[in-house]
Amino acid sequence: MVSLEIETYRVFLISQDKSKFKGRQATIHLFLKDTDAKAFLFFYVGAELPSQNKMSGSNYKTYWKMSQFADVVDILRNEKPLWFYFGEKTKVANIQTTQEPVGEEESS
Repeated sequence: MVSLEIETYRVFLISQDKSKFKGRQATIHLFLKDTDAKAFLFFYVGAELPSQNKMSGSNYKTYWKMSQFADVVDILRNEKPLWFYFGEKTKVANIQTTQEPVGEEESS
């Protein structure tokens, strides 16, 4: 499993469902620390995702349901440090915090 710290991110919201995007409503680019690799999180409406997660060169292309978008943005905005994980065999991607105490208040 690949585990890389997330350094920064960029959010894109797509205003219209053009045929080019085929149901994609948003994209998040994760810039990963100490590497040129990036993780692309593509968010889609509908019951089916268009593809399986994959590694493309040194980058990761991952497919998520639009219903997960607000939760992903929330964790990116409010937690630190964060890690991007990618299972090379399972093709499962996730974003995780480190272990934190219960009830920890976030500092401003």
